[in-house]
Amino acid sequence: MLLAFCLIKALRQAELLRREAEDATSARDEILRIVSHDLRNPVNIVSIAGDQLADTTINEQERRKFVEVVQRATKRMNNLIQTLLDVGKTQSGTPFVLNVAPNDVASILAEACEFAQVEARSKSIKIVCENRAGAAVVNIDREKVLQVLMNLIGNAIKFTPSKGRVSISSSMVDGSCKFSLRDTGPGISPDEQSKIFDAYWQSRKTAHLGTGLGLAIAKRIVEEHRGRIWVESELGHGSTFAFMLPMELAKAS
Repeated sequence: MLLAFCLIKALRQAELLRREAEDATSARDEILRIVSHDLRNPVNIVSIAGDQLADTTINEQERRKFVEVVQRATKRMNNLIQTLLDVGKTQSGTPFVLNVAPNDVASILAEACEFAQVEARSKSIKIVCENRAGAAVVNIDREKVLQVLMNLIGNAIKFTPSKGRVSISSSMVDGSCKFSLRDTGPGISPDEQSKIFDAYWQSRKTAHLGTGLGLAIAKRIVEEHRGRIWVESELGHGSTFAFMLPMELAKAS
């Protein structure tokens, strides 16, 4: 009887270890997918800026601008690598730490729009930026919020046809900071809107264009800030992605 009990206990322990190993492998694979997804935006920006720098006809002012773009994109790549490694903590239910500090909304919008201008150049997409938040300051993790904006901007440009338009704005709504992106793409059907923030979900029409992780990552970051993110769209009339962040998120200890 004792032998049978010990055998059952050992088998259960072996099964538990097997499941833990599978979970660890899944966590590793997810992190690798996320890293590759979110690095794509700054890598593309470096590539585009590099092509512009190779153009001997640009003036010194333009050259300095593209050098700065490359430097910022490189910094973002380094930050993304560290930031996205935090996703592994979510596998055990441990939230990643937000590096919260006061940031002026206008500068965040300006940096996101600068990246958008570079990325949209190859498709001749018009980028329109408008800061309606004035001199508002919000307590956030700047790099993670920029990560959300870059994911949304990358998607908007990806699905907007050549010579289309992407509008990016910031505003204050009921004591919260709101960022909004409006594109002139094909729009999203109602049934797909309910799934679009799910990890790994992709529309059958666009499954070949990405990993299905970008919006899930964005949603998690916004929710870590105690905010919310949503989409409004109509087929044939473009889409608007927006997210709101509370102004006074407590600083991480």
